Amino acid sequence: MNWQKFWQKRGIGNYVLLPLSAVFYGVTAVRRYLYHGGLLQSAKAPLPVVVVGNINVGGAGKTPLVIALGKWLAENNIAYAVIAKGYGGSYTRPTVVTAEQSAAVVGDEPLLIKLKCDCPVVVAKSRLQAATIVAQTFPETQIILTDDGLQHYALQRQMEICVINAKVGLGNAWLLPAGGLREPPSRLKQVDFVVYNGGVEHPHHYLLADRGWYHINSGQKRYHDEFCGDKSQNLAISAIAHPALFFQRLKALGIAAQTRPLPDHHPITAGDLPADKTLLMTEKDWVKAKVFTHTDAWYLSVEAVLSEALKRDFLIQVQRIIGS
Repeated sequence: MNWQKFWQKRGIGNYVLLPLSAVFYGVTAVRRYLYHGGLLQSAKAPLPVVVVGNINVGGAGKTPLVIALGKWLAENNIAYAVIAKGYGGSYTRPTVVTAEQSAAVVGDEPLLIKLKCDCPVVVAKSRLQAATIVAQTFPETQIILTDDGLQHYALQRQMEICVINAKVGLGNAWLLPAGGLREPPSRLKQVDFVVYNGGVEHPHHYLLADRGWYHINSGQKRYHDEFCGDKSQNLAISAIAHPALFFQRLKALGIAAQTRPLPDHHPITAGDLPADKTLLMTEKDWVKAKVFTHTDAWYLSVEAVLSEALKRDFLIQVQRIIGS
């Protein structure tokens, strides 16, 4: 069953699940109340924390935003680090991520962040533990960005950013399981920034800009028109939350390809990379596929371009936090 499609509508099946959504709402509301009321303990990290998360299940575009916000901080001489849980990683103890590590160990998103940002990246099952390691190991750090964790109320935060994919929105706006939301839409009124991935009508947004295709092993660069050939030769693979968005992007670029959607965080194997095809993939897939040798496999490099309003307002808030 394609849950992402199911959560975009309000059909009979969704209505049948509404009672369970009511139960889910009750449980999450009580949990949040207990944390905010002090009945459940939330810990303060040794450094200010900015949470970049979302309220719906599946990818909204958090990682590209974390990368772009981090680079913006660096441009303004603010030392930052990134912490994450490293979903899909096999690590057993808190780990400082290096560029040489495997996505299978530390997770695809933390490795991608490390490869694209000149900053410390730490993964741990406990975000508080990860933040503590940052403070101890990288004392120059002024602020921490956490990739995901909006609902992780056990860790106090000084800023909350909720990301929404403008093409997907909030779906049918119902909570799990009738809809795809972890928290109700009213939660958006409580965060510091609602940032739209796309959706230029919103002042706080970013756009994904293509930076060309790169070979997964050599780094050789190619351009879009070099792949506009025989559809039967091109195979696009995508192990992200919304693989259809990547396939649609290829179509918009004039690239015809066979498509192979894979589950989010799927561990890429040699079997996913047929040698007789021209393989096209996302950066998130590249960090898992680059351990294999392939003569004709390419990933699309993208960059989140922040709106001027977001850059301005985010920086003002950060400066207030680290200056307090």
